Amino acid sequence: MTQNTADAGKTGPHALFGCGLAAFALVAALAQGPALAASSEWVDHEGGRLRIVTSTPDADGVIRGMLDIELTPGWKTYWVDPGDSGLPPQMTISGSTNLSAVELFFPAPERVDDGYAIWAGYTSSVRLPFRLQQETADDTANLAANILIGVCKSVCIPVDAQLDVALSQGASPIETALVDEAFSSLPGDQTAEMRIDAITREPGEHDRLLVDAHLPSAEAAAAAELFIATPPGWRLGTPRKIATQGQTSRFAVKVKRQPIDDGADAAPLALVLKTHTHSIQQVMHAE
Repeated sequence: MTQNTADAGKTGPHALFGCGLAAFALVAALAQGPALAASSEWVDHEGGRLRIVTSTPDADGVIRGMLDIELTPGWKTYWVDPGDSGLPPQMTISGSTNLSAVELFFPAPERVDDGYAIWAGYTSSVRLPFRLQQETADDTANLAANILIGVCKSVCIPVDAQLDVALSQGASPIETALVDEAFSSLPGDQTAEMRIDAITREPGEHDRLLVDAHLPSAEAAAAAELFIATPPGWRLGTPRKIATQGQTSRFAVKVKRQPIDDGADAAPLALVLKTHTHSIQQVMHAE
């Protein structure tokens, strides 16, 4: 997952004016131009609608795209590892031609308390980037993606949709820009100013992980949130901040379940550290 965070938060009259012109141009192009060539049709469901948008394959046969999940106000959907409850988004491509693999990525989520459970997800529309790999370099690739997501309001329902894209048609500049924007929303790599320094296991009756994080400022440390995606067989509690001192925060995460295998403690954990303006992701092992 990549994100350029160096210029995050740098806004001003010229930047806002430029963004306004770009948005106007995009709307005008959508209104006047032909239908997008490398997108699926929208599929409606009770909580909103979804579609797929792709870009043109690169020289290595890699195709970037995004799952565009548009939510009706008041509806929510889940992150890759929601926690104790929830259906993480899934994408399979077994019915496709000339495509061998798909990798789905996730922007930093929010902590959602629906009154029944606390989980990680999104409370507004979200775009999930993905990468596809062509098997051969010809132009006959077709994407037949089966999408399974969960959406919630007062109740939670599964949404199962088939989305098809003829990738040989090529992508328009608008589609390419939308996919680029989706990838730019992903958490970035750790930096000297924002990083996770250590994960330690505290075994015993209250078996838990302790995660120490360094933030750019004391204000960021106070606002920081932690999310963890685990390998299959693991289940963790909600990360809770138990201490903040200056630019550092410590989180405690209860270990509820883990595989009974040699080396289970060495399983990689994907940690997302988030503030109001930035997010990073690190893959680490508990020490």
